[in-house]
Amino acid sequence: MSGHGVSSSLLASIFHTQLEDCINIETPSIADAFYQINLRVHELFPEGRFASTFHTILNAEENTMRFVKAAREPAVLFRHDGNSEIFDKGGPALGLLPSELLNKKSYIEHSIPLNQGDTLFLYSDGLVEVENTAGVMIERKEIIDWVRQDLKLSPQQIADSLYRKVISHASGGDIVDDISILVIRKL
Repeated sequence: MSGHGVSSSLLASIFHTQLEDCINIETPSIADAFYQINLRVHELFPEGRFASTFHTILNAEENTMRFVKAAREPAVLFRHDGNSEIFDKGGPALGLLPSELLNKKSYIEHSIPLNQGDTLFLYSDGLVEVENTAGVMIERKEIIDWVRQDLKLSPQQIADSLYRKVISHASGGDIVDDISILVIRKL
């Protein structure tokens, strides 16, 4: 959610309601739903306010993951065989542009197979904005390498380890944005 504080929390609540109204496990097209959500959010949010998201529907029966990305940090899928995929293609932030400037192809849905042992890593922009006392931010490549090194751990342990490394990088400096980390593994 753009901004900070109480106003952003209220907008997050509105955004969550729009997601719940438009998307569920049976949604035929997450991309079409994003177009509708953009229309609603642009009307409901104050000018210049927006939401970014990586929305995924995991289907355990079919071993698939469907997703759409809107101006969010890249997601990383670490495959059980040691390979990894970075998902950085996506549409604009939701609510930033009026729908008449977009078209139904502005958001693209992807569907990929999931295999046992695959690990999905999602994170907020606050993670890559953490600076140390010299003003140096963590590089995305470094974050991805840290997760890769910990893949033998459980998802919670990976998130905890990454958080400790980020706090260590900050060296006691202020962390000015929220940090969200989500690690999901296909069992």
